[in-house]
Amino acid sequence: MDDLRQLSNEDELQTYLKERFERQGWTATREVNPDRSNLRVDLLLNHDTFGRIGIETKYVQKREGDTVLAEGHKQITHRYWDKPYQGEEILLWVLCPYLEGEYENEKSSYHRTLLKRRHQASESFCNQYGIGYLQLSTNFTSITYAPHVPKLRIPAFPVDDEIPYRSYETVDINFIRDAVASKRDWDDQ
Repeated sequence: MDDLRQLSNEDELQTYLKERFERQGWTATREVNPDRSNLRVDLLLNHDTFGRIGIETKYVQKREGDTVLAEGHKQITHRYWDKPYQGEEILLWVLCPYLEGEYENEKSSYHRTLLKRRHQASESFCNQYGIGYLQLSTNFTSITYAPHVPKLRIPAFPVDDEIPYRSYETVDINFIRDAVASKRDWDDQ
């Protein structure tokens, strides 16, 4: 599945992400259960530099509202955090939504603005709680832990394999983990 515009359900979204991350040297496993649990995380990534990252995907149909995105946030914060996966806790979590119809070419300026604002609000909400946001793009995709803060961004993958790729070497993963941990401390208060 190479064309972002042809995704039609959450299963295809997960397949698309798995293939893209693997092309960049990540190990990606779908539908992973926490130890001693019947829950399933949509995608578990592992990378030599960044360690493990859990991704909850949401395919949002045109007729559905943002409650689907809120459900993804709740799954991460209430079901997945603090659970061991294959003996280890996952420190970084990500919500990756796909808004049906978003990548169609005939979008009006109004519709594009509406979609952009929807993503911005969802990203800000997730980031506020230490959850990364993976907004798919038609050229380059990254995981953000704070809007407009390059130090809190992990390059994910280029959509076109011909596009020069940003280096992982410039990412300070410990800085990101510390920032995420400070945001998650609200949970302990």
